[in-house]
Amino acid sequence: MVMRLFFVSVLLVLFIPQKSFCQSWEEMNTLVLKLTQEQRYDSALSLAKKAISLAERESGKMSLAYSATLNNLAVIYKNLEQLEMAESFALESTQIVRKILKENDPDFIRCLENLAELYEDMAKYSKAEAIYLELCDITKKYTGESSVDFLSEQQNLADLYETTKEYKKAKSLLISIMETSRKMGGDTSANYVESLNNLGRLYFEERDYNKAEASLAELLAIRKRSTGENHPDYASTLFDLGALHQEMNHYEKAESEFLQAMRIWKNNLEEFHDDFTSVFVSLAKLYNKTGKYRMTTSLYGQVVNELQKITGPRHLNVAAVMHETARAYSYLAQYDSAIALFRISKDIEQNIEGGTNSKEFANNMYHMGQAFMMAGEYDSARFFLNEAEKIRKKNSGEESYDYATSLYGLGFLDSETGDYPQAEKRLIACRNILKTIEGQKSADYAQCNSALATLYIELNLLQKAEPLLLENLATEEEVLGTNHPNYAATLNDLGGLYSEWGDLDKAEKYYLQALKLRETIFGKLHSAYAESLNNLAGLYADNQEFDKAITLYTEAAEVMKKIVGENHGDYSNVLSNMALAYESTGNHNKAESLLISANEINKKVLGEEHPQYSITLRNLALVYFDNQKYDLAESSLKKAIDIQFLQSRNNFSMLTEKEKTSMIDFDFAGMYLENNLLLRQKNKSSDLLRSNFDELLFLKSVSLSDTKNMVTSIRNSANPAVRSLFSKWQELKSLLAKQYSLPSTNRMTGIDSVEEQAADIEKKLNGLSSEFRKQQQASKIKTEDIQRNLRDDEVAIEFVNFKLLTTQLTDTVLYAAYVLNKKDAAPVFVPLCREDQLAKYFSSAIGSSGIKSIYRSEVTDEDSASPVSGDSLFSLVWKPLLPYLKGIKKINYSPAGLLNRIAFHALPAGDNRLLIDEYELDRYTTIRQLASVNEQSKTKSTSIILFGDPAFTMDSMSVVKNTAPGDNVSNIYSAAISRGGGSEPWVRLAGTGKEISDISSQFLRNGIATATYTQEKATEEKFKSLNGTSPTILHVATHGFFLSNPQKKKNEGFAMDRRNAFTAADDPMLRSGIVLAGANRVWVGKPPIENREDGIVTAFEISQLDLRTTDLVVLSACETALGDIQGTEGVFGLQRAFKLAGVKNMLLSLWKVPDEETAELMRTFYGYYLKGEMPREALKNAQRDMRKKYSPYYWAAFVLIE
Repeated sequence: MVMRLFFVSVLLVLFIPQKSFCQSWEEMNTLVLKLTQEQRYDSALSLAKKAISLAERESGKMSLAYSATLNNLAVIYKNLEQLEMAESFALESTQIVRKILKENDPDFIRCLENLAELYEDMAKYSKAEAIYLELCDITKKYTGESSVDFLSEQQNLADLYETTKEYKKAKSLLISIMETSRKMGGDTSANYVESLNNLGRLYFEERDYNKAEASLAELLAIRKRSTGENHPDYASTLFDLGALHQEMNHYEKAESEFLQAMRIWKNNLEEFHDDFTSVFVSLAKLYNKTGKYRMTTSLYGQVVNELQKITGPRHLNVAAVMHETARAYSYLAQYDSAIALFRISKDIEQNIEGGTNSKEFANNMYHMGQAFMMAGEYDSARFFLNEAEKIRKKNSGEESYDYATSLYGLGFLDSETGDYPQAEKRLIACRNILKTIEGQKSADYAQCNSALATLYIELNLLQKAEPLLLENLATEEEVLGTNHPNYAATLNDLGGLYSEWGDLDKAEKYYLQALKLRETIFGKLHSAYAESLNNLAGLYADNQEFDKAITLYTEAAEVMKKIVGENHGDYSNVLSNMALAYESTGNHNKAESLLISANEINKKVLGEEHPQYSITLRNLALVYFDNQKYDLAESSLKKAIDIQFLQSRNNFSMLTEKEKTSMIDFDFAGMYLENNLLLRQKNKSSDLLRSNFDELLFLKSVSLSDTKNMVTSIRNSANPAVRSLFSKWQELKSLLAKQYSLPSTNRMTGIDSVEEQAADIEKKLNGLSSEFRKQQQASKIKTEDIQRNLRDDEVAIEFVNFKLLTTQLTDTVLYAAYVLNKKDAAPVFVPLCREDQLAKYFSSAIGSSGIKSIYRSEVTDEDSASPVSGDSLFSLVWKPLLPYLKGIKKINYSPAGLLNRIAFHALPAGDNRLLIDEYELDRYTTIRQLASVNEQSKTKSTSIILFGDPAFTMDSMSVVKNTAPGDNVSNIYSAAISRGGGSEPWVRLAGTGKEISDISSQFLRNGIATATYTQEKATEEKFKSLNGTSPTILHVATHGFFLSNPQKKKNEGFAMDRRNAFTAADDPMLRSGIVLAGANRVWVGKPPIENREDGIVTAFEISQLDLRTTDLVVLSACETALGDIQGTEGVFGLQRAFKLAGVKNMLLSLWKVPDEETAELMRTFYGYYLKGEMPREALKNAQRDMRKKYSPYYWAAFVLIE
């Protein structure tokens, strides 16, 4: 590149007087120049102001002396970064020389060049371009197109176009300069060489690496011929080629070129120490990138003393060399050495080159923060990382690579310290910036993905982590190679992922690859190698190979202790894991000792709110449990639960509804340890009873509740932007509903992207409703809040199911109940039965006769031949509760697991009585709901809409006639199936027509607005039109369905039925729904009618509707209360769907209900309801009336759920 003349250079030329000036001005001018060159700008400015007056007095304003002094002032103001002031003096100087000098005068040309350069510094590129174009015209006119002057001005213009990224213009000029230069002086001429170098640089900036490589290779050959291989210019081209090859991931070539350049410059160190420092830093970065950390530290020892002799110990070049060496020490886990060098480097940088606002200083702060983080000193790490982020944000902006790097560092730290929502937010922002700057095929993008994947594994969001890690593995193999530390780290993370998934063979494969590679790269004395040992040991422990695991854990602990010391989270993690292996071998004392040590380290280093501290506390509680130290187990467990509560509530803002459910199931593991501890205790601890009950109040249906609260908060928001985002989310969910109803082979391409977009918006909405969530959390519901709302003759029962814990966790599932009354200090824990004892009552084989056997009025002998008698079921689930129900009249209960399928009110209670005769029974999704139950008044009924007796079979003309076309319709196209797995169409429910007519007449007689939709009018389109304008009561009398989990059926030996999108769906909300007009068309295998709904309304679709104004939904259909039962979240099906839609009360059925008797029950129910009774009371009275006439099978299926 042609060297530009700076203002100070112009002064040196302009200050050669063409006639004799007053000696005093010349002396003053010389002193101004000297002060400026010494960077003593304030003194220079003061003197220059005096000089301008002297020049005007002695020579006048239209003189070279006056013009030169104006240039002095422009230089000084430019160096003081007061560019506007510099511009005003430079313009005035240019105007003078334009008048007194000819346009081809060298002083005039230099003056224009410097003004153009000032405009570039001010980013006034159009003004700079105009001046350069003028200079090209002048030099072309007076010296010709082949002159050095003309080529120099073309080069200046090309440089400007490169700055403004007008690469096409720049390349055109550079190629023209090269052709002219070659004609004038051959390919060794200075202009040709310079323009070839600039063209190579331009191709590099365009990322056209092949052309850049060709240009630089030609230049290297020219310089080899003209200057030889030991010339500094040859070294300069080697350096440029090395930088290019590093960018192209040709690391061996880059290393060789950097080393050659370093050798040449080292021989001329005094003159070229800046260049030497640049190549050292580049080579160190290359070594650090490729994992050759010891090469960096070795080079440092060879050069630092020589460099300090030349520059002095406080030079910026020394700081740069120390900085990169400190990074290498960090990667080698030699943190003390790293931090010591970082501190020296920081002290040098903050006193020179922009001080604490320089890029170099920000980089130092960032990398020092990383070193502290790796050393486990998180407070120090956050301080330095925050400081770096502030400087980078100010200097480079929020879309820059430097800012993205800071986001990565802080996000990683957030993840390490357990702030997962903030970590995800920062890491995703980092990834988006890097994707724009570098694309997805870059090492930096992959590294950010790895951090995000690790975060998702921590949260048990394994399906989100897997694609990120597999993408990374491919990228890193292509970009970094298979011998890189990042590649090894991804192998390790994949091993962890598959280990969590239970695929131990796959996990072992990745773990062993990572271990071998890390040993090759780092050796055995490195924390990364110890991490691999720890993970592999965990795998062997999961496979019951405890001796093998303990051997590896012991080695890992020894390495960690040497590298990071005893006060580090990584060391405590190994101790905790090793303790569980010892516990499994029966060495309880060793396990206890190790966990106590790990616990103290985590408490000290990570703090008492860190997730890892809760893990060691829970593990310690497990060991105490095995050692029968139940009091100590209780103490540790309660502390762990408190931390988990805090973390769960904090993490909810970053999770979708499904992710919340997954995280809760993983973190709290079904409360198995909590419940087993009570099972073991002879004298039940009141504190533990209350703690467990509080935990249940938090956990049960918490995902449903939180998501419903979020939706309610957003719908009530007055913020247009929030409402718009919510509408977009609903649009995407509607699109997904449409796609999910299709067989997987017929779905749109890119559905994964739509799912991801919908999930991202849901998380944003979660964040926007955080204030509402904070209010909810502030009033966390506890045991005493429930007791406050109980009467003296009333109890609350939370049923639970959990795995039995012996010497290890078993597959035996137990059921129990927590019974809470108003007066006792704590609830009572009552063990009930095993799940296998319950399962026979709900087998699909028992059919309607089995249900009739369970729910019959007369009492039978408990030892009777019937395997599913109601009396035996009563003995399992209710008889153990009787001692705690004396004097009780009202029972509020929340079922768990299979208990959700029991009609408790219809269980026989002896003496030809049922539980409905003994108690007032109210069913809830969670007892937590009782805390908000006040003296209720019935919502005044203003309208009812009824759907019933749909025409399931309609020809295409009828469908088109009775439905309007729509874009976001959902339909299925499948081979024929039915609820029973056959191919029969849905049959008409003739009784529902009369049911709808009778109920409509009831409401019309009471002056309540009524609308009915039957036969061809009972369409899915009409049902969905209620969105946002729903009635007080919605009554639906039709078929309902719930299809079994396909994976569960496969595990039980049945063939997977994939003929229908519903049967193959993993999501239970897609396997349950209601059937409306026209549904048989697609149900029997015909293609859907374009732009028309299919008549199958899934729970997934219902959950997207806004039915907040509906007080009561009555689903007079079969099995509408059923669904998949998932952990503490309960039933996933229609009841969950209507709750998410905002409905307050639901009347649903537990089994396939008979047509005529159901219609009678509904008429009776509404009779009581219209007399002013609450829905619960109306149902109880209606069922009591029906009990006088029928067996419970005909009326007891219906339950009211709030």
